[in-house]
Amino acid sequence: MIEMRDLDFTYATGGFGLRVNELLIAEGQRCCWIGASGSGKTTLLHLAAGIYSPDSGLVKTCGQEISAQTDAARRDFRAATIGLVFQEFALLEYLSVLENILLPYRISRSLRLNAEVRDRAQALAMTVGLADLLKRPPSQLSQGERQRVAVCRAVITNPRLVLADEPTANLDPANAELVMNVLDRFCREAGSTLVVVTHNQELLPQFDEAIDISQCCSVTQSAPTGGCPDE
Repeated sequence: MIEMRDLDFTYATGGFGLRVNELLIAEGQRCCWIGASGSGKTTLLHLAAGIYSPDSGLVKTCGQEISAQTDAARRDFRAATIGLVFQEFALLEYLSVLENILLPYRISRSLRLNAEVRDRAQALAMTVGLADLLKRPPSQLSQGERQRVAVCRAVITNPRLVLADEPTANLDPANAELVMNVLDRFCREAGSTLVVVTHNQELLPQFDEAIDISQCCSVTQSAPTGGCPDE
C-alpha cells in the first residue's frame, strides 16, 4: 500500500532533510507512526500522499509510483484515492460544514458529486454528531467539531488509504475516542489502510503495528532557527 525506498527529501527553504532507507505498509494494515517531534513523521505522511515530491528515491502509494507523477496527476490521485486528516484541519472558512465535507468532489476531475454522495455526507455527519451543524461555517464550531468535519471529509470518497496527522491532538478524551472510533470503523468496513501519526501513547493498542520512524529514516540536516518544520 505504501512503499518508500532510498528516498531523500529536503525542504526548498533548506534546514531540514529526510533520508528513508525503506518503509513498507501492507494493504489493509492499521498502523501508527511514532517518534520525537522533528523526526519527520508529518513529512513522511505528506510524501506518502504526494503533497511533497522527493529529491530522489521511490514513493509508491496504492500501487502508483507517485514520485514519478506530475503535480496535477498527484493531486487528482490524492483526491480520489487518499483520505487526509491534517493537524490544522485545513477547513475552508467560506464553506459550510457540508460543503467542506464534500470538498474533494469540487476539486477533483475524477470524482462525481451526486445525490448518493450528498446522502452519504449527511449520514457521516449524523454519525459524528454534526447533523444539526451542516450549514454553519467552521468559525462557529468547536475544536472537536472541526476535527470531526475533517474526518468526514477524509472518508467521504471511500478512499483506499486514510492518512491522519495527529487526529486526536488538542481534543478532550470523549472527542478523541469518537474520532478514532470513526476512523477505525470506516477502515475496517471498507478494508482501507489506516496510517495515523500520533504522540498519544494511549492509542497504540488500537493499531496492528506501531512504527518508530527513527528506525527506518533519519533527519539529514539540522532544523533551521525557530524549530523544525516537521512534527
